[in-house]
Amino acid sequence: MIQGKKVKLRAVEQKDLPQVTAALNDPGISMPLGGHYFAISLRCEEKWYDNYLANEYQLSSLVIENLQTGEYMGNIGFNDISWKNRKATVGLFLNRRYWSQGYGTDALMALCHFGFTQLNLQRIQLFVYETNKRGIRSYEKCGFQVEVVQKSASYVDGEYVDDLIMGVLVEEFMPIYENYVGNE
Repeated sequence: MIQGKKVKLRAVEQKDLPQVTAALNDPGISMPLGGHYFAISLRCEEKWYDNYLANEYQLSSLVIENLQTGEYMGNIGFNDISWKNRKATVGLFLNRRYWSQGYGTDALMALCHFGFTQLNLQRIQLFVYETNKRGIRSYEKCGFQVEVVQKSASYVDGEYVDDLIMGVLVEEFMPIYENYVGNE
């Protein structure tokens, strides 16, 4: 388990799948993730879960859980980990009712701290649409900076938008994290 100030990150369990499915079927959540144009069934998530359990390295999807109430809030995880290059890509989503309350920032701080201090990563990156202003603000609070702009790279809600690649290095993140945890 990985703990932040407001959330804890834990392994996905079978009991989480209905909530994960509901979240991924919310266009406000799924579209900023790259979207899909069809509903995801619970059975589809169960198949994903079976594959997830078969993977011995299960940091690709962790549950974000409210530290005080134990409520399911969303998911976060590392994808495309390169041990040779000491880098990973992070992805996350939160249920709408937890937006703009600092939970996503806290989850990202906790996962990045774990990645840098326990996995010995040098770099963490993420991909985001330019239109996801709330997400970008959260990522910037964690030290992520826009490194690449891919112009008109994605078609979202009837228009082309820029894809941003944001990244943070361990030496950039750690002072921000120390300040974040010091402000309790």
